[in-house]
Amino acid sequence: MKTYSFEAIRKYLNKSPLDRPILRTIQRNKAGQQFILDGFSAYIFKQNTPELDALPQMGAGASAIGIEHIIPKAPAIKITDNDRKVLKRAHNYSKWLKSKGIDDYYHLIHIFGRVFNAQMIVQAIDILGKDFSELTVYASENPNTPVHLTTTKIDAVLLPVRTDGDEAKFQKRTEEFLEAA
Repeated sequence: MKTYSFEAIRKYLNKSPLDRPILRTIQRNKAGQQFILDGFSAYIFKQNTPELDALPQMGAGASAIGIEHIIPKAPAIKITDNDRKVLKRAHNYSKWLKSKGIDDYYHLIHIFGRVFNAQMIVQAIDILGKDFSELTVYASENPNTPVHLTTTKIDAVLLPVRTDGDEAKFQKRTEEFLEAA
């Protein structure tokens, strides 16, 4: 089973809300490893993926970014039952918020002991694939630090939203969402 979706990657590159063209390209580090980095998330391909060559490119070895330094050094964490439920149902979260009359611009959702923009989680699911049996998550205890998701073919690094003490509010909201689904 393919662990990433070429179509999701193409859609992500074309839909980037940021106005910097470099953030809407497949980049390569000096060793030629392909990656995408947008400032809030990174997707690092473990093997050269020729189909990505059809997408906008920054250029071989042109990136000065040491992508290997972006992956946080943290222990593996247990993916909880709620985390698995969020992964399976995240595509419906924004619609659920609207049905409840909750006006939350960022659609914040609690997963992996942190709060994320739900669209970022949906994007990661679309790119990484829905076979969560091979997903490993690495994270420190600090809820403000990035999470590293890894499969056999791709690494993702996701930056959480800083909530300044409101994490319990979003955890409760996420639990209500999971109970309603």
